[in-house]
Amino acid sequence: MTVRSMNRSLPMSPRPFGGLRLLAAAGLAGATLIAGCGGGSPAGDAAAPAGYPGVTVTGEAGTAPVVTVEGAEPPVELASADLIVGDGRAVSAGDTLTVHYTGVGLNSGAVFDSSWSRGEPVTFGLDQLIEGWQVGLPGATVGTRRLLVVPADMAYGETPPLGSGIAPGEPLIFVIDVVAIG
Repeated sequence: MTVRSMNRSLPMSPRPFGGLRLLAAAGLAGATLIAGCGGGSPAGDAAAPAGYPGVTVTGEAGTAPVVTVEGAEPPVELASADLIVGDGRAVSAGDTLTVHYTGVGLNSGAVFDSSWSRGEPVTFGLDQLIEGWQVGLPGATVGTRRLLVVPADMAYGETPPLGSGIAPGEPLIFVIDVVAIG
């Protein structure tokens, strides 16, 4: 199994689904990302921002991202891109994290959950979340804003939480700001 970074493929070991208790699953496949982020180091070349074809992300560091999906194709594998690169401690498997996030359905283009709308970040054990987060967040440093485009089989598959707004089999897009570790 591999994780497709916008710049490279990374080997990873398969993990069983962790019972994701956090409805932060915004999965878009094939998206173009525009990182209009300030207050941090934007990743990549400003003229050619990292991203996923068909997904656009805008927003300054410390503010809610705006995710737009247009013509994105479902991902075949987990895709990851750092929109802002932090300079703090790196996330490791099993860490407890404090994050702000926005989750968007790839097919619907609709936000289904966001800590930003509740006005405060959330804290959870990484091993309590969907496989896409467990595999896609290690290596992100405190201060990083990471885009994850998660295939349905690494999210909720055919059985999303009732009332979540996520369709069965829907890939998800997440924009995750790592606030703290531990």
